[in-house]
Parts: sequence; C-alpha cells; structure tokens
Amino acid sequence: MKSSIKFGAQTRLWRLCTRAGRGELKPVSAALLSTLLCAPLLTAMTLMGVSAPGIAQLSVGPAQTGSQLELNGNPSTGAWGQWGTAIGISDFWLSQEAGLNLADTQNAAQQPFTWFTPPLLTRVLFDRPVQNRFLDLDALGTLGWQAQIRGNTLQLNTLPAQVLSLRRARQPWGERWVVELDHPTPWRGIRAAGVYSLSLDATASDELLSTSRSISRQQKASGTKQALPDLQVLRQGNRINLNFQLAQADLTPGVTTLGSPPRLVIDLRPADLPTRDLRWAPGVHRRQQTLNLGNRSFAASWLAVDLKQPGVSLKPIWTNPQSQPGTTSVGEMARRWQAAAVINGGFFNRNNRLPLGAIRREGRWVSGPILNRAAIAWNDQGDIEMDRLSLQETVQSDNGSFALTNLNSGYVQAGLARYTTAWGAVYRPIIDNEVLITVENDRVVSQVAGGAAGQVEVSIPANGYLLVARGFQRAVNALQPGVAVEGVAKTTPGSFEVFPHVVGAGPLLVKNGQIVLNAAAESFQPGFQSQRADRSAIGRLDNGQIVLATFSNGPSGDRPTLGETAQLMQKLGAVDALNLDGGSSSALWLGGEMINRSPQTAARVHNGIGLFINLPAEPTEPAGSPLP
Repeated sequence: MKSSIKFGAQTRLWRLCTRAGRGELKPVSAALLSTLLCAPLLTAMTLMGVSAPGIAQLSVGPAQTGSQLELNGNPSTGAWGQWGTAIGISDFWLSQEAGLNLADTQNAAQQPFTWFTPPLLTRVLFDRPVQNRFLDLDALGTLGWQAQIRGNTLQLNTLPAQVLSLRRARQPWGERWVVELDHPTPWRGIRAAGVYSLSLDATASDELLSTSRSISRQQKASGTKQALPDLQVLRQGNRINLNFQLAQADLTPGVTTLGSPPRLVIDLRPADLPTRDLRWAPGVHRRQQTLNLGNRSFAASWLAVDLKQPGVSLKPIWTNPQSQPGTTSVGEMARRWQAAAVINGGFFNRNNRLPLGAIRREGRWVSGPILNRAAIAWNDQGDIEMDRLSLQETVQSDNGSFALTNLNSGYVQAGLARYTTAWGAVYRPIIDNEVLITVENDRVVSQVAGGAAGQVEVSIPANGYLLVARGFQRAVNALQPGVAVEGVAKTTPGSFEVFPHVVGAGPLLVKNGQIVLNAAAESFQPGFQSQRADRSAIGRLDNGQIVLATFSNGPSGDRPTLGETAQLMQKLGAVDALNLDGGSSSALWLGGEMINRSPQTAARVHNGIGLFINLPAEPTEPAGSPLP
C-alpha cells in the first residue's frame, strides 16, 4: 500500500509541524495541528518505515551543552545539547521526567517511543566522548512541545493539560487506575518506602479531587480480602500528585500511555522486570529481562559490547586517578573518567578504601592480584582471556633474594610488599610497625620506621619504588642503604603478560563453556559460594563480544548464589565468565542512569570497568545492521 503523501510533501508538512512545536504558530493553531495532523503524520511515517528528515544518520558532538532544564516552569537536572538547529535531551531524562516510553530498537541512529501516541521515531544524538544518549526534540515538537535556551538552562513547555477523570478497576492480578486527560502531558513516577507517587503536569477541578478521595474511601470500606492500594490525590503548584500506598511489597507499578483521548494507565501488580532490547550506540547493546532457573526467577540487566567496533573500548577505572585510597559511586566515577558506562569491578577494603585485587591499565600495574583469584585480561583489539591469576615478583641482592607478597595492594600479610607511583605520590603505613625501604635507580637509598599506622608519610620515587617490610626482619637487615637490587616479575598464566588491561575479582565462573566454580581454590571464605546476593559479572560470548551483567531478585524474591550466577551467565551466552564484587556494590551505570537498581541503594566502590565510546563524525557501522 502506497502513501498518498509524497516524500516532498511529507517534508513540508514535517517542517510545518516543527514550526508549531517551536511556538512559531498561534497557540490554537499549534494545538489543532499537533492533534489532527502532526501526530498522525509521524505515526504513518513510522509505520511505512519512512524517517523524518535527517533521522537516518547519527549526529556526534554538540555545539552547546547544558545540565539544567525547566519543564513547564519546574527546574530539573539533566543533560541536553544543541546540534546545529536540533536540540537533544538525555533519553534517560525524557524517560524518567517526562514519561516517554522507549521501545526496543536495533537501529543505533533512531529511537522509537510512545507518548500518548502509537510508536513514533526520533533521531539519536551523541556528545563526544559519549557520556549521554540524546533524543532529538523535533518529534516532540510535533506534539506541542516548545523549547528555548537560556544560558545553561533549556526551558521546555508543553500544552496545558487538565485531568478529566480518574477511574479504578479491580483486576484478578491487582489494581488498575486510569487517568483521562484533555491533552498529553509530562509525568514521572517514584517508588519509595511502600509508596508509589505519580506526578502530572496538569490541573484538576476541586470536584474531581473530591471524587477521587471518595473513590479511595469506598475502596477502604469495600471489605475485600485483596490488598488494594490507598490513593491520595494532591494539588501541588501546577502539578497533580497521585500517591499510592502499596499494601504488598511485590507490587510493581507499570504505567502506559494511550491516545484518543489521552490516558495514563497505572497497573499495580506483582510483575516481571520489563524486557528491554535496545541498540544503545554502535557496538553497544542494552538488554534486560527476567531469567528463570527452575522455580526461581532473577532480574538481569546487561550490556553486550563489541570491542571491534571503531571507537568502542573498555578500560579499568578507579575512584581517584592520582592515588589508590578512596571510594565513590559508579555514576561519579563515570563522570570523572568521561565513560559512557561503568560496571563495578573488584574487591576492596571498605574501612581503608584500598584495592584488594588486580588492576592493570595500559600495561601498568595499579594493583597486583592476590590469593590466586581470577581476573579478566583484554586488549583494545578485542582479544580476551579469563583465568586464575598470580603475580610473582622477586627482589634480588647480594645479600639474598626475597619473594614479594603483593604489589600496590591493600591486602596485608607478613613479608615484603612493593609500592610504585601508581599507588600515589606518597605511602602511609597500613598497619603498625612497618619498615619503609626506598629504592631509587635499583639501589636502596633509605629505611624509615613506620611506627603507628597512618602516622608517617613517605614519598614514592618516580625512578624507583618503595618496599614495605611487615614482620620480616631478615629483609630489613639485608636491604640496607647502598645495597644494589634487581627486580624480576612474571605472571601465571604467562599469557596475561601481553594484555594491557586486567581487572581481578573472582571466583572464576565459566571457562570454555563449562562451569568451573571453585571458591575455595581462590581463598574465599567457607559459605561464600552458597550465599545469596546481588551479583555483577563479566563474560565473553562465543562471537567475541564482552557482556557486563548484573543479577538481582526477581518475582520469586531470591537473589542468586555464585553457582546460579554461573548458570545465568551461560543463559546470556557466555563461554567464559568472571564474578565481580557483589551485594550492595553491584551496579551498572549507562548514560547517566543506574540501570540495575535505585542509585540510593548502591554502595560506594573503589574501582570499576569503564565503557568508552568515541564515535567518528561518520559512524562506520551501518545504522540498522544487527550485532554480529
């Protein structure tokens, strides 16, 4: 079936719709145009597979950016940018603060969405380096949105809306509420402490507010055995707030929008994690769904990353690029390192905030491996290896050879450890009575008694390193000032030596397609393997892509054990997989959004694995090609 509107006519009508959205037409004309022509036109173009002008290509690198927005006069924080005449807003902000429902897509250049409409398309825009994913406002301009830039603030206005009715319907699975409006309007939902609050940029009559309270009272008096949410309706400025008291802990608010007339449908029910299958950027695929193992279900969120895609890379990152002590949120870590995404990495000591495992970046050991625990190694060409890892370092002198216990590590044991400038400019004793031995140009130059932990500060030389003796008097006696030393190092397995990037955690979960979990072999505490907790893991697919994954409790209420985490990674297609730090540390950040949990529930962490995207001006990946 052919369209009766030629593409040239579509373009002219599109420009007219865009003028309406930008406020260049009279308000009455703009409202009629948006309702009667623009939304149907955009829907028809979407169904026919015809893109709006300029939608087929990615745009990279805005001329102007900002972090403050005003939506109908209400201030908010979010990323926005301007690309020529186009204005883009973070897809996360549009979803969370305006209520856009982002649909699945396999095309990195365009994003389908619904907002009181059938599925529509809009263009995807990126900053450089990529930290956010933006959506072109032109499509929303056809629905009555208007935008104006004032300094660092993007001011947005939508057509004034009024709540016309509020209805509830008891369902076999729970409770449904329907909010009818005279115009589409931004909305946002927040769940906290047993309450789900839905805020609408709309007005409502006193009569409607009174009727809504009556509905709530009738609900309380109904005497039903089914636990139903109590509803509170409040007017707050130019917004209407609907507050639902959730009587069941597993009730999951689900909100959809419908058109003709504009409606919000709020379903409160025990539900699975909504599925998502979205090409977030060239070489980066975002997925989420509920996975089942027997009678248990788990919420899974993951990224599939193609390191062979030009401009896409993974790098170890940590809290403070200048030194090792410290913890922060993965979101702050992403902003500090300008990463598009971050998954939490290896273990650390929460008290002194020091790393407890392997970190190597660009061939430089930031922290050495411990206890033969597993690690992942990779290069920028996409080659990957996972295995249990150890680093053997030896300091040799005429007075004897000494095997070192650790390199740049917060893991403390009796013996001789080594610290380089990757640890920071200075070293402070971690425990009492350490002896600090300074080596410059392969010669011992000084010894200092550390005394009480944290009380002495010794510089780490750029042309050498610091040896720290803990309960090792023989080494202290042998390594006096003036003694020449030579260092020798190797890794086991030796193949890890050629990889520039390493992150260690453990245990190893899957190797060559088989589950090889053995927590005791990596010196984890008894019972660690069977504990239930939120999990993070990294894996390799048989097509060479890397999977960054998190798992938490699904409808069954269970969090996974390490054995179940290994099985879940296999379900994602991983042929090799490594467990990362878990529990409250488990966090997956993407484009300004924590995608696996509420950021308020995530702990501060020491290190992570950052996803970096530096797209060329002309992307080399065809916009609609499938992932290999």
